[in-house]
Amino acid sequence: MNTFNNPNLDPNEPMVRSWLIQRISKPTGVWNPFSFGGGGGHFQDKLKEMTKSIYDYDYMGAAEFEWGAVPVSLGWINQHAAECVAGVFQHDVGHKYPIFYIVHRNFETPALERLYTWAMEPYSQTKEVILLHRVLTQSEDEKYPSDIVGWHELNNHWMFFIDEEMWRASCEMLGVKVL
Repeated sequence: MNTFNNPNLDPNEPMVRSWLIQRISKPTGVWNPFSFGGGGGHFQDKLKEMTKSIYDYDYMGAAEFEWGAVPVSLGWINQHAAECVAGVFQHDVGHKYPIFYIVHRNFETPALERLYTWAMEPYSQTKEVILLHRVLTQSEDEKYPSDIVGWHELNNHWMFFIDEEMWRASCEMLGVKVL
């Protein structure tokens, strides 16, 4: 049975509730040890080096993000890369940014249903606010959360982005083929 933040998530079982979603910003090129509070996120040095040129992680304010959920999920995606889909979700919300995603093929349909809901609704039933709707509908002069361009769903190990360059770099890092 699948449970939250499970490194042994079975893609043949149904997706679990999306609860932990890490927001991602464009990279500054410097690893911020406080992105995950005092716990540091349990990143190994090699993974810090690999991710710092692709992402900056937004501080989420909840201890669950400090306990290593992000590296566990990145590892799971990498282990299942051959079974993952790198796709583009078209929608009609706000500025009409396409949403690029990486997800296990067995989870693609429910993941896209969740993406649609999160794009349409300003609030979600997750541990911390996702801000996808706000990013898609904000005015040009708003600064935050305009720097948020990616998200990492940690319970079912999938990612989505409004930044194509970050999506492509993530696919390359994780070994997921872009079709």
